[in-house]
Amino acid sequence: MNVANGGQSKQTTPPASEGPTAALKPYRIVRSVLVFAAIGAILYAAVALSSNYDAVVSALVSFPVTYLGIVIVLVLFGWFVRGVRFHYYLAQCGEHVPLWYAVSALLAGFALTGTPGKVGEAVKGVFSERGL
Repeated sequence: MNVANGGQSKQTTPPASEGPTAALKPYRIVRSVLVFAAIGAILYAAVALSSNYDAVVSALVSFPVTYLGIVIVLVLFGWFVRGVRFHYYLAQCGEHVPLWYAVSALLAGFALTGTPGKVGEAVKGVFSERGL
């Protein structure tokens, strides 16, 4: 019991730096995305190379390099569109997060899309829940 204010407990509001957006630190998201992407790339490369090494190498060598830039731009654009769609979905569910956070959470989930049970989808939920 607090005697100084007549037995009333004083409610304090957290500082602005501790609000809901304080947990959304970009470096933590980028680090998480990179870790999951690296794990996914390593697992994907291990499976691809262990299946038929000669076929994988010959397919990579015969791929026209001139198309590589176009492919990369189209893939990045597609990921951005999916991130915008995920952001819209979150907004419809009442979750208001920054666009960069929704795109980052979506990209982090990509690292585990090849796993059974759509674990990558669960990763998006974990990031949204923890506010990484």
